Amino acid sequence: MEALSSPGRSDPQHSVVGLGSNLFRQIRQGCNQDKETLDLDHDADEIVIGPVACVGIDAQHQAILGVVAANWSQIIFRSARPDSLIARGYDYQSLQLHLDRICAQPCNDSKDRTVIAWLGEDAFTAYIDTDGLLQQLAPVSNASEGPRRIHGLGPWRTAAMDKRGRIVAIDLAGNAYLFASVSEMMAAANAVDSAELEDLQHRYRFAFPGAPDSRPVFTAVVAGWAHFVLVADSAIWPLWALGDTRFGVVPMPPRLSTAAKGAAGRLDGREERPDEELLVPLEFFSRFRAGFPTSVAQVACGGRHVLVRTDSGDVYGWGWNGQGQICRLQQQPGGVHDEALTQPVLVELPVQRGQAEPVIVDIACGSDHSVLVGQHGELWIAGSSGWRRGGRGRVGTMLTSH
Repeated sequence: MEALSSPGRSDPQHSVVGLGSNLFRQIRQGCNQDKETLDLDHDADEIVIGPVACVGIDAQHQAILGVVAANWSQIIFRSARPDSLIARGYDYQSLQLHLDRICAQPCNDSKDRTVIAWLGEDAFTAYIDTDGLLQQLAPVSNASEGPRRIHGLGPWRTAAMDKRGRIVAIDLAGNAYLFASVSEMMAAANAVDSAELEDLQHRYRFAFPGAPDSRPVFTAVVAGWAHFVLVADSAIWPLWALGDTRFGVVPMPPRLSTAAKGAAGRLDGREERPDEELLVPLEFFSRFRAGFPTSVAQVACGGRHVLVRTDSGDVYGWGWNGQGQICRLQQQPGGVHDEALTQPVLVELPVQRGQAEPVIVDIACGSDHSVLVGQHGELWIAGSSGWRRGGRGRVGTMLTSH
């Protein structure tokens, strides 16, 4: 990774900057002022590096305060106007109708209108509201009917969806569930019979070996293309992984402490389970089992890699490193690159002589790239420089406002 100065002038009014593919106009909509564009050898789509707010993304020209959620083709922004969310990208008009309807709903003083979690990889299809209820985005023709209230499994604390459409959801008690789709999760949430509800819990919930009070209490989940990482309120096993084991993100499951989807929750040497039904603890981050020296503050998932930020400001990464999104590619004996990192490694940032080690305060991942934000506003970008652009180890540009 490298940190580079932003070319051109900086404007303190821009609280959001954007870079990457603008194929669906999710970053800019036809404004060419004050922007930087990568010099590329193709004309498939516009690649943008520069302030998002300059494009008049808010019709009233209010400042954009931040990004609420993003997927492959859509971005939801928070406007400075009270109770205002802005949609951009693929079919943004339809998404905007849903956002306006959500923002118009009444709420009491103890809750705001912030959605807990947005679900949808290519386009948003559902969300979890502040009551912890799953709401599916209805067809635009039914927008006047309002969201459908549903009960059954849940209420939910949070949820995440991978590229395959699978959902890991965490209820208010800290239990983790795995659903194959939004439709399956909706059907489970609609169950109201107690016997049926118990059956659904046994079918979708991860069960753990040992006493009930020894199970982890999950608090957060993030998703990549085909994997999930769950955060638990536990010093023994603070992080767990689930999903595709081919690229090093999810370790091959041990027989101890591994949780299984379904009622059994216990594995023996004779039982075979698909990878997607096994929830594996990440021993590297265990303070008691591996002596990890600090606590986990943040987790971000890329397409096939993971970054973890600690309370002390260090960053660790593992998984697929084919584009140098975790660390610089190093040549190994036999001409093999360190493409799959099966154990977390400390992400080392370049430091000039006499400078202190940077303290990282925020992290994010794209499909094949990683972004780190320093405490003084530095921005490091490593990996593929974006969709359909750049190659191995290409480094992006730091954008900063002073």
